[in-house]
Amino acid sequence: MENRSRQWGLDLARVIATYGIVLIHSGDYAPYSDLAQKAQEFFRFSLPFFLAASFYLLVNPEKKVTLSKAISTRFSRLLLPYVVWTLVYLSARIIKESMASKSLAFGNLFQDPVAVIFYGSAAVHLYFLPLLFTGNLFAIAIDRFKTNLKTSILLFLASLAIYNLALQYSVNFSMAFVRLHVVFYSLQISNLQPLLKFLVMQGWFIIICLPYIFFARSIHAWMARYPQRSPISNRNYVLLLLAFVMVITVGRSIFPFVLNEPIYGCLLLVLAINFPSTWVSEFWQKLLLDLSQASFGIYLLHHLIVNFSETLTFKKFPEFGAQITIVSQLVFSISGFLISWAIVRIFTSRKINFFKV
Repeated sequence: MENRSRQWGLDLARVIATYGIVLIHSGDYAPYSDLAQKAQEFFRFSLPFFLAASFYLLVNPEKKVTLSKAISTRFSRLLLPYVVWTLVYLSARIIKESMASKSLAFGNLFQDPVAVIFYGSAAVHLYFLPLLFTGNLFAIAIDRFKTNLKTSILLFLASLAIYNLALQYSVNFSMAFVRLHVVFYSLQISNLQPLLKFLVMQGWFIIICLPYIFFARSIHAWMARYPQRSPISNRNYVLLLLAFVMVITVGRSIFPFVLNEPIYGCLLLVLAINFPSTWVSEFWQKLLLDLSQASFGIYLLHHLIVNFSETLTFKKFPEFGAQITIVSQLVFSISGFLISWAIVRIFTSRKINFFKV
């Protein structure tokens, strides 16, 4: 059993964010009902939280990591799974297109090899791995430049401004990557310029990661400055949680739209760090730890499971695919989450670790 110093809030937030991603991907086949659209928008904090949490754990000043060690570790934990799952999803798409006899769509899979290899275009969610890899290496590379609390906060605000300028035409986090194609077009970068396209892509990834990197550094600088801080009381934590829910439900009308995702991800990280560990009993600790450790595998696998479930369902009940409703979202997301979790547990119990990060 993990010791009591474990930050169970991070585990809980990781599980919630993983489910949120499954729900977001449980529907791109039809128009959304109003409630389904609101549910999808509610969970837009999910992927930004993963970035915020990843950099919070990475830039911990108590953990010294060299750039060469980081490259080796991130290669095995991020790039190898990325290669494996790119091949898995490409194979699944080829099989699906071949069965549907869509030769044109089959050819489109390989029209942009740079996007397939470096950009995660084999599946809608795979871009996160090369994004995180690039962000991790950049964060470690600049770690030698130490900053105090005030400077870290100023850099965080400056990075938000850069993010705002770079993504001002985006609607949400995922649309930032759609915007990348607009950048290629405006700079007249074609598929025949793979090196230039790759370099622009890496710069784009760094811009997206900057707010999370400097927010994580701000948190650690604050912790170093106030090491004897008192924990948040249960009452105040509940108030903070309610405030977070209010922000993500009405925040789109308050904050500039391109800043919603960084703000949501960073706020959830603050909630996770300050989560009262006494709220988690030993039984829930075991379950939470299991789900948390499986979250990366669920993230990698869920899109395959959800798409397969949708295909089978719509063949049997075609009327079910006429509109994305809250019911269909819950059916596909809950089943996709649980089935993915079960498969990950089976594979990891047999020491097949394509699901670990």
